Amino acid sequence: MKIISKNDVSIKALEILFESCFEELEENDEKKFDETNGQSLREWFAIDDLKAYQKYAQIIIAEEEGNLLGAVIVGKHSPLTWPDGKKCEIFNLGVLPEYRNRGIGRKLMEAAEKEAQSMGGKSIILNVHEIMVKTHRFYENLGYKKIGKLENYYDNGSAVFFMKRI
Repeated sequence: MKIISKNDVSIKALEILFESCFEELEENDEKKFDETNGQSLREWFAIDDLKAYQKYAQIIIAEEEGNLLGAVIVGKHSPLTWPDGKKCEIFNLGVLPEYRNRGIGRKLMEAAEKEAQSMGGKSIILNVHEIMVKTHRFYENLGYKKIGKLENYYDNGSAVFFMKRI
């Protein structure tokens, strides 16, 4: 398996990857991501914005024999939105369900942290939907600290924010 920065990765391959990442949601959780609740999984995961990420952020992928196993998207915040100009954000992270628990997510995050440092970042922030408790534990195990919860941040629930100094 290789971890590489690759902004020319196929948008369709990224779409399939990120759409597949929520297959393990419980039925009751999955119901929170539909049009009647104001936000589909496709919208929540910004699938239609992937092309913009190729232009303004760094996409790091995990691949094996040409097959996309996972990806992380990291970018630097504007000093207009974060006054110190030293924060980067993880916009998306996903590993195909059949490849989880093999360290791929950890390796992608390590690569994203190195990329953020090369961008001049001193810390990384990210947010996770409140129902994604397993994902919260994943980030905590990587040294990210909960820094707050923003009620109703998403159209269908609250966001838990995490940060790590790098």
